[in-house]
Amino acid sequence: MLTDISQWLATPYLFSLGSLLILITVSMGVCIAFVISQNQRVDLTSRRFATALILLICAFSFQFVLFDGQPQWQRERFFFSSLQMLFGPLLYFYTCNLTLSEFQWRGRYWLHFLPAPLLMLLWWWQSPVQNMHTLAEACYLANDCEPLIAHRGLYRWAAFISIGVYAFLALKTLRQHTQHIKAHFSAIEDLQLRWLQVLAYFMLAGAGLSACYDLLGFMGQVQRYVHSPVYALGSTLVMLLFAWFAIHQTKADGGFIEPSPTKAAQTKETVQSSSSLTKEVESKYRTSSLTQESASLLWQQICDYMQNEKAYLQPGLKVADIASVLEHPTHHISETINGYAGRSFYDLVNRYRVVEAADRLASQLNTSVTEVGFDVGFNSTSTFFTHFKKHFARTPKKYRQELSKGNKEILSDLQKEKNSLRNIG
Repeated sequence: MLTDISQWLATPYLFSLGSLLILITVSMGVCIAFVISQNQRVDLTSRRFATALILLICAFSFQFVLFDGQPQWQRERFFFSSLQMLFGPLLYFYTCNLTLSEFQWRGRYWLHFLPAPLLMLLWWWQSPVQNMHTLAEACYLANDCEPLIAHRGLYRWAAFISIGVYAFLALKTLRQHTQHIKAHFSAIEDLQLRWLQVLAYFMLAGAGLSACYDLLGFMGQVQRYVHSPVYALGSTLVMLLFAWFAIHQTKADGGFIEPSPTKAAQTKETVQSSSSLTKEVESKYRTSSLTQESASLLWQQICDYMQNEKAYLQPGLKVADIASVLEHPTHHISETINGYAGRSFYDLVNRYRVVEAADRLASQLNTSVTEVGFDVGFNSTSTFFTHFKKHFARTPKKYRQELSKGNKEILSDLQKEKNSLRNIG
C-alpha cells in the first residue's frame, strides 16, 4: 500500500499541478522576503534571519521544479540539497534573537553553517557514484537499490539529525523564554511565541517522519526516493505561514526586561512544600543582593499592595509596574515572588484575578462571564477560562450555574482559595 501511495505521488499530472503552485508561492515568498527585509519595526538581526529562512525555503522548493524530470542534472541537484543543513541553524538563531535580550552575533556562530558546504564538497568527492564506493549504503531486503539512492544515505541522515537537533534546541530556548516572561508579566499571550513553537515542533516531527520513511525504504517497504513536488508544497506552506507571523513579529521582550544578576532567578518555578520552600528561600538569598530579611519585608509589601490596592485588576500588569510603585529593582520583586510564593509572577497575579472573578460571579449576576473575566484583568476569554478551571475544577459558566443551584461546596472552595492566598509565604 505504501508503495502504491509513493507511485501516486509521482504521477505527471500531480507534478504539473504542484509545479504551478510552487512557482506561484515561491514568487510570493520572494516578495514577502523583500517586505520583511525592509520592515523597520523589526530589529535588523531578526530581519536577516527571517529573510534568509524564507529565501532558503523558496530556493529549496523551486529546485523541485527546476531539477525534477531532468536526470542529467541529478548531480547538481544533490549539491543544492545540501542546503537543508542551513534550516536548523537559521531557525535556532532566529529564536535566540527573538527571546534573548542579550543575544549578539559572534564569529564562532558561523561554524553552525559549516556542514552545508562540507557536504557539498563530500558529494563532489563522491561523484560520480559507484556501486562499491566507501560511503555507499546498501538497501536491506531490496534488490533494486539504485547506486544514486545508496550513495545518498549519509546526506539524508545528516539532514534529519541536523533539523531535529536544532528544532529541539529552539524548543528548549522557547521553554526558557516562557519561564522568563512568566516571571515578569501577567499577560504573556503576545510574548509566548506559540507560532514559533509550532514551527519547531513541525520541523522536529518532519525530521522524525522522514527518518522513519527512510528506514522503511531501507527495508524495501517503500520507494526510497520519489520525484514529487509534494515535499516542496509542504515547504512552501511552511514558508507562507512563517512569513505571515514573521512580518508581524517584533523582538519578544524588546530589551525592556531587566535581567536578574543571580542564577537562582533562572531556576525552574515549581510549587513546593513549605519546608523545602524555606530551604530554597535561604539558599536563594545567599547569592542575591537581596537578604532574606529584606526579602521578607518586601514580600509583605507586595502582598499588601496586591490585596489593598487590587493591582491585579490592571490588565497587562508587569513586575516593572510593582517595582516602580514599591521603589525596588524588578529582579528583587521577581526573586521575592519566586522565593516566597513558590510560583511565577504570572501565576500569582492570575490566581488573585481568579479569586476576584469567583467573588464577582456570585455577586454580579447581571454581568456576563466574559465581562467578569475582562473586569478582573484578563486579556482574553481563553486565558480566563483556563486559569479559572485550574483552580476551581470547573469553567466560570459551570461555577455560576452551580451557585444558582445552591451548591455550598462552591463557596467552600472559594474560601479555601482565599485562605490559601493569605497564607502564601
